[in-house]
Amino acid sequence: MIPIKTEEEIKIMAEGGKIAGRILKELSGKVVPGVSTLELDLEAEKMIKEAGGEPGFKRVPNYYHAICTAVNEEVVHGIPADRKL
Repeated sequence: MIPIKTEEEIKIMAEGGKIAGRILKELSGKVVPGVSTLELDLEAEKMIKEAGGEPGFKRVPNYYHAICTAVNEEVVHGIPADRKL
């Protein structure tokens, strides 16, 4: 059975989406040649916490990052590292 969200839950989700969108837009301005994916991850975590949130990916067992950073040939789930863009 698919749980139906209440109006209040939808409102909370919408606000979270707005915050995530703002952070993504701001973070995309930091994607420049020479920056590492780990630097982007650390910046994203800082921004998320400053917005009053917590990185959801950190709830995944054995995943220690705030974001996934798939680059070029990586299709999905790139792990932030010292790799420079």
